[in-house]
Amino acid sequence: MDVPAPGVVKYSKELRQWRTTINQAAARACGPGWEAANCPLVMSAVFTLPRPTSAPKNRPIHAAVKPDTDKLIRALQDALAPRDSKDFRVYTEDSRIVGYVEGPYKTYPAPLGTHPWALDQPGVIFAIEPAPPVDHRQDTP
Repeated sequence: MDVPAPGVVKYSKELRQWRTTINQAAARACGPGWEAANCPLVMSAVFTLPRPTSAPKNRPIHAAVKPDTDKLIRALQDALAPRDSKDFRVYTEDSRIVGYVEGPYKTYPAPLGTHPWALDQPGVIFAIEPAPPVDHRQDTP
């Protein structure tokens, strides 16, 4: 993303393509009869980033590089509930995500990835499920 002026955000072609790819993969995984979830949800997400050529070749290291984890998760959530109503939606809107079970986490590809969900190439693994019920405890004075 680029911010050329206050209040103006320009999305790169790569970001748009990545979100489209995620949206299409989710549509295939959910199937044609899918109804967008409209309840509190929890998400898990692990992003496998390209390993830099400067990284050691024989030991795992953390993916402490750009893009920021919050930017990755925002792009993923936007891809799963796009603004355009014609596109596939996993859930009605990204505000339905109330927490995370796993991640968001960044790693490099397996076998030297730092997370067990590391893919063998760049990409993302995610899961979405209904949030667990709220424990209705009342504190007594």
